[in-house]
Amino acid sequence: MKRAVILLAVLLLGGSLLAVVVPVGASPQPQEICNVCGSSFEDAAEEQGLAVTVIQSTISIQIHANGSATWLVTNRVDEDAADQLSETPQQLDQLVQAQTTGRQRPHAFDGGEITVQSTTIENRTVRIRFRDSDAGSTQFGVVVDYLHSEGTGAGWILNTDRISFVGPPETVVVNDLRPTIIDEYTSTDEVPTVTGGNATWHRTTTQDRQTVLEDDVYLAYGEPNSGSLRVDAAVWLASFPIWLGNMTSYVFPAVLVYGLCLTGVSATARWAAAEMTDTVDRISVAIAGLGGLSLCIATVGESTFTILFGGLGVLYLVVGGTGMYRPRWLRSVRGTLAVGIVGLVAVAGVLMGVGLGSHPVEQLDWLVYFLPLSVAPAFGLAVTRAKARGSRRSTLLAFGGASATVMLAGVVFVPFDRQLWGLVVVIAVGGAMAAALFGIPLALLAACQWQADSVDHPSDD
Repeated sequence: MKRAVILLAVLLLGGSLLAVVVPVGASPQPQEICNVCGSSFEDAAEEQGLAVTVIQSTISIQIHANGSATWLVTNRVDEDAADQLSETPQQLDQLVQAQTTGRQRPHAFDGGEITVQSTTIENRTVRIRFRDSDAGSTQFGVVVDYLHSEGTGAGWILNTDRISFVGPPETVVVNDLRPTIIDEYTSTDEVPTVTGGNATWHRTTTQDRQTVLEDDVYLAYGEPNSGSLRVDAAVWLASFPIWLGNMTSYVFPAVLVYGLCLTGVSATARWAAAEMTDTVDRISVAIAGLGGLSLCIATVGESTFTILFGGLGVLYLVVGGTGMYRPRWLRSVRGTLAVGIVGLVAVAGVLMGVGLGSHPVEQLDWLVYFLPLSVAPAFGLAVTRAKARGSRRSTLLAFGGASATVMLAGVVFVPFDRQLWGLVVVIAVGGAMAAALFGIPLALLAACQWQADSVDHPSDD
């Protein structure tokens, strides 16, 4: 029995490390929204051997019905720079061509082609017009334009005094941008002014800093009477490639790793059913005790730490307590699933408590991450029973059902509107490993309960 307790304690410690370790690497940074505006234009000119000071910079982006866009950039420059650029127009053309090559501008999904249409300078004002063939897409008659941040979701530096998006003729902005942008940290510079088909960001700060739009934002243009369901469907369909890419890059690897880890969970549960049946009552006590310890740990961390260990502690208490006082509930698949549901309800209570004073309902999103743990007892029982009965089909169903919970958690985990940072795959895979690791004691307990009762009270569910 001492070995079992030591094993459970090691599992809790190891899982704690998985939960708190943060991947090391350079975090993604916001990018300048325009390579030929403001300070970016000054830097590019300096590389060409020109000293340029941009006094004022604006952008007007005309969105077309086919999803393409025409950019008109104006840079008001100092007099000396205007004279130099007027004398060497070919140098200005080279500068603009170099800066409009690549994808460092708002884009939708795969790269489109940038075509510079004109570059002029008159009255100390440089005007650059170019066409972006891939600014957005049209879905269900709604044009969806996206401020895409190169797949990082790090946001944009608004390196201009004003940037305006203008929709196709006879259209208006039909989605609400404010909920995406506004939170307790939002500055007034980050909130656009929306009038009809125009969405405009103004630089209102007098400080020597640039506005940073922390969020990726969809702009949806449609007829004034466009229904909300139609708009939501258009935005969802436009973002589907991003979501599918996230699933492929982050969730599927996590599900695969979890499936491999389940092999170890299955072997441990079957071994325990054969070797530790006589200590099943003490295993229940140990799990309940670890649940209490996890709750104590949850009180010393920040909100995310509290949610993870608070939810874990409650689930352990529910399953361990069931093993102590209602062990027969852990001797059938239906019973173990019912215990898992009770555990999830208890976790929901913890999440609501953590969210008191802010957004308690929003905290319930975390509930899906505890699904793999809630079905761990059922998995342990199912694979042990399947081995005893020689049912390979039941084993496959158990693996498939448990893996489906990780898939469901992944569906909630990955966003629809932005691609995730590459190292997030480490978090996803680490979370899957932690779910399998923390599920071992629960699977072990149910397997032992079923084995202890299998001779006198065979389960036929």
